[in-house]
Amino acid sequence: MQKNVRIKNILVPLDGSKNSVRGLTHAIDLAKQNKATILGIHVMPTSFLYSACRPSNLKEEMLKNAKRIMKSVRKQTEKEDIIFKEKILSGFPGRDIVEFANKKRNNVGMIVIGTRNKGDSEFVFGSISNYVLNKTKVPLLVV
Repeated sequence: MQKNVRIKNILVPLDGSKNSVRGLTHAIDLAKQNKATILGIHVMPTSFLYSACRPSNLKEEMLKNAKRIMKSVRKQTEKEDIIFKEKILSGFPGRDIVEFANKKRNNVGMIVIGTRNKGDSEFVFGSISNYVLNKTKVPLLVV
């Protein structure tokens, strides 16, 4: 018989969408049950940052938005007495989420990711959550 596993760190991809908020809500519940830390990750898509048609201040605006999202999540987790750590990256969201989660030094016990509730196939999950689902080595809760 296997003992109950205690999750220490829960990785939650955060982009400010309703889907990521739904994932965060579930992660907060899990964190309370396990006395776990929530690791919030936001990946600013490189494809937007290096586009030839981008406004000159796009990177600054994207960073400001990422910090706003993290500040909001920090307030939520503090109300629940949950430790919150954040990571803001530039790159490719699915790939960078998986790479962060799979690195042993980050000690990620579970990923909780919100997803779309549309249609069929990849559109049920969305491209990022579908990528994470198929590439991660870490237990994953898709909500």
